[in-house]
Amino acid sequence: MTLFHQSIDMWNKHQLIGNGFLQFSGYGMEAGDPHNFILGYLDSCGLFGFIALCVFLFRVFRLKDYNTRIDIKPLRYLMLAQIIHGLFEPVLTTSLPLSLFILICVLIIAIKREEVEIEN
Repeated sequence: MTLFHQSIDMWNKHQLIGNGFLQFSGYGMEAGDPHNFILGYLDSCGLFGFIALCVFLFRVFRLKDYNTRIDIKPLRYLMLAQIIHGLFEPVLTTSLPLSLFILICVLIIAIKREEVEIEN
């Protein structure tokens, strides 16, 4: 609970634009991360950055076109697993897991674009 309270205190200092990435230790977090990607992005990017992240994730994981080709479903499940894991561990705020997450998102977008081009 201490990380949660420290993270909320950090977010309250700059709610709209955030405090910048990798500033957690400067605010007294011994672990260096709140271990929750929602709190981590609110602290780092503020409300504007977090809303942009949510819009991006909803764009990639849009449910209305869910019955697409079979090759996109495993990528969506992998993305969803990383999002759920990011609620408890810093997997979406550290470099390698975040890079893999972005690669998965780019693959999903590429498959969607290819599918749209085939339909037209």
